[in-house]
Amino acid sequence: MGGGGVGGGGMGGGVRGGGKGDGDAKSNREVMMKRRKEVVYEKLKTKLDETGYCRESYIELDNYFVRGRSQIRGECKDSATEEDRMIFINDKNT
Repeated sequence: MGGGGVGGGGMGGGVRGGGKGDGDAKSNREVMMKRRKEVVYEKLKTKLDETGYCRESYIELDNYFVRGRSQIRGECKDSATEEDRMIFINDKNT
């Protein structure tokens, strides 16, 4: 009689089966997070191009990425012109 036992050769796969394990799930999460970051940076670039803000790029000071929320803090490499100061008003300093 053939018995399946703990490490038996049944068709269910058991512990050694070919199913996805935690390693695959972690890898998938990492791939998804990497793609989310790429999308956020693409949107940031588009917004900077559309507005003319940070014309000479920026220095990234900090970033924060979690599910449903992303934040990138940075400083423009170029100084604001008088026209920039009129377009991008900073009410906190007035």
